[in-house]
Amino acid sequence: ANKLDQMIDTTVTVLVDEVNDTQAVGRTYGESPEVDGVVVVDEIENVNTGDFIQVQIEGNDDHDLFGRQIKNK
Repeated sequence: ANKLDQMIDTTVTVLVDEVNDTQAVGRTYGESPEVDGVVVVDEIENVNTGDFIQVQIEGNDDHDLFGRQIKNK
């Protein structure tokens, strides 16, 4: 949890593993599927499974990070 706390207010690249209407779930380069936590991304736009997106990390719990997509201008 302490390591995840240090990620708040940083920008990370996330590989998207799944997408629904309002959120995407993915992982950073340092997270392994089915082993580590995930990154839950809100405010998504034009995101598909397999995409790499930029995410501003805004919070965390004991295992996962939470953020919003940084949209290209």
